[in-house]
Amino acid sequence: HSSYDKETRANHTPENLAILFGWLNTHRHHSFPSAEEKRAICEKTGLTLTQVNDWFVNARRRYL
Repeated sequence: HSSYDKETRANHTPENLAILFGWLNTHRHHSFPSAEEKRAICEKTGLTLTQVNDWFVNARRRYL
């Protein structure tokens, strides 16, 4: 990563992380949200579908 990436990278809010990790912890056995679940997460968090998808890809790699 360049320093430019680090400077422009937006961290998720604690509220959004609570929603994302809450879903992940509840669904550890199958950590792939359905399209409907992703839509609900987008609505709750205000994140885009791409952001939600990317978060889950990274979270599965890092935390599961």
